[in-house]
Amino acid sequence: MPLTHDEIEAAIAEASAAMDLDPSLKGTVAAREFGANYTRLMARRRGCLASNTCGRHNKKLTIP
Repeated sequence: MPLTHDEIEAAIAEASAAMDLDPSLKGTVAAREFGANYTRLMARRRGCLASNTCGRHNKKLTIP
């Protein structure tokens, strides 16, 4: 069964926290150890947010 978005983000958060605690820990090792995607881990470390947290395009605007 594929992992849910929450499980993926939790693994990324754990790997990132481990990298914060141990500055010599490399991203590839942390990603492998916690089962996180390396590319996503590095993107989160650089400050990029998940795509589902952005606003949607072509959204109907509401009038106040």
